[in-house]
Amino acid sequence: MSDQNREPTPPLDQVSSAISGIGYQLKKGLDRMSFEADRRMRVNRVRVEVGKIQRQANEVMSAISERVMELEAQGAEMEPTIKILVGEVRSLRKQLAAKAAEIENIVAEQWAEPPLAMAAPAASAPKSLPPGQGQLIEGTKREVTQPEKNAEQPALCPNCNGPLRPMSVFCPNCGYKL
Repeated sequence: MSDQNREPTPPLDQVSSAISGIGYQLKKGLDRMSFEADRRMRVNRVRVEVGKIQRQANEVMSAISERVMELEAQGAEMEPTIKILVGEVRSLRKQLAAKAAEIENIVAEQWAEPPLAMAAPAASAPKSLPPGQGQLIEGTKREVTQPEKNAEQPALCPNCNGPLRPMSVFCPNCGYKL
């Protein structure tokens, strides 16, 4: 090789300076990451402490409200605004009990395998249904409608108007029982 094709090598001072510059940038980046990690850990530690204090405050508020509920039940004289709040709490507790019962009913539901559909004789099957009229399927609340020609429109949920899959028992969007 000739000396003309070789690139000139930078002086040792320039290489050393470039390496120390890279080292400085790496150190600066690591220091910044360390600072950010430490800051996040401190923020999370304070958030945990805030959560504990909030739970303690909620427990105290709950104890106060339970005591007020007891006093109201005993017929103690109370300020009208407190009586209104007590009524709201009672109403909310009734709603919670109703929702808990609803959850229990949903959990207790069992899946029932649908019976095998047998083909109906051709004579008893309707040839065509007028648009907008349907045929009630036995044992269900659903109505099967004959699709209009050239108009493939998906069935819609009566509760949320979401699209239904063919032969759905529940709406996939809102869970409404069809």
